[in-house]
Amino acid sequence: MRKWWSGLTGEYKLLVLCWLFFGITSGIYDPIFNNYLNEVFHISARVRGYLEFPREFPGFTVAVISGLLMFMADVRMLATAIGLVSLGLAGQSFSNWGGEPRMTWMVCSMLIWSVGTHLYLPLSSSVSVRLSDKKNVGRSLGLLNGVNTAAYIFGLGLVLLVMGGLKLGYNTMFRMAAFFALLAATSVFAIKALKRPKENRPRFRLVFRKEYALFYWLSVLFGARKQVFLTFAPWVLIKIYGQGEGTFVILLLVSSVIGIFFKPWLGRMIDRIGERPILIGEALSLIMVCLVYGFAGHLGLGSLGVYLVYLCYIADQVLFAVSMARTTYLHKQLVHEEDFTPTLSLGVSLDHFVAMSIPALGGLLWEAWGYEAIFVAAAMIAAVNLWTASKVGKSIFNGNQITNETP
Repeated sequence: MRKWWSGLTGEYKLLVLCWLFFGITSGIYDPIFNNYLNEVFHISARVRGYLEFPREFPGFTVAVISGLLMFMADVRMLATAIGLVSLGLAGQSFSNWGGEPRMTWMVCSMLIWSVGTHLYLPLSSSVSVRLSDKKNVGRSLGLLNGVNTAAYIFGLGLVLLVMGGLKLGYNTMFRMAAFFALLAATSVFAIKALKRPKENRPRFRLVFRKEYALFYWLSVLFGARKQVFLTFAPWVLIKIYGQGEGTFVILLLVSSVIGIFFKPWLGRMIDRIGERPILIGEALSLIMVCLVYGFAGHLGLGSLGVYLVYLCYIADQVLFAVSMARTTYLHKQLVHEEDFTPTLSLGVSLDHFVAMSIPALGGLLWEAWGYEAIFVAAAMIAAVNLWTASKVGKSIFNGNQITNETP
């Protein structure tokens, strides 16, 4: 470990610290948010679905927002994004001030958090790729994700200690998460920004190229699949199986421990065998995960059925790491290097265009036909994703090979 750390450049060390502190922030926030909504605001599945529209809307507009900030260097944009995350988290700590729920305050603070988080997604990837060894981008992203996951576990441990041991509430946890986000912003702000000549400074633009069409479609499908699980997988455990935040801490802890080893391995496999088999494997796994998650309670296992749901929840969390393959796939398709960040941002926007509507439809499905219907629909999306993944490495226009990956 010491040898690995000493071999890094100063800028890359600061990037590692950013991923570390942001991992702690996520480890605190992720396991408490859904229980916070349930215990403080007592909302239904339909309202929970509707709430995803304002929560995900900044993700839809991220291409425009990042375009308006293109006068800034990428590391300055990233620091600004994480600063907004910190501000939004601090704001959420006051939405239950004095024990009186303030839904409007919570939604406004959540919007600020969401703007920062969704700017962070493409920017953290583009900055990480730029500072990585160009011959081992997958390995570098895998290592960064491994550091992030270890930090995420530490954040989960803080939730157990502060809420379980010290019996402190949600407000304290939001402020702790805001503090670590501020440390992450400070770390990345210290990275030396690349100064561009005035005549070469990028202008606001959206990048649409046929070479990136498959990436755009993968982003749409990822948004649909992601939002089903982010919104309704926790809600099933809370409403159907009666689980509290302690369960989510344990499940996320297990998936994070797996991720420490899985993510670096996945990064190496992307470099070795290419993106196509990785994305196909993800799609096949998701079909099974969706069906089991929806019908585990109908298999005659009684109280043991919840353990199958636990396994599916963990598997889904681990599979989120496959987003690395989409990033490296896009990097191989670039017509111009400067397309990278705008195209990643557009991918996030397309992802969230779907993500804004899926939860509202899911809430209606839940009330009309039960939660099982949501996961049948998710399995169908995964099946479409399987077909799409099989096209990676081939032009969807003329069948020609357009990457140098290993099939």
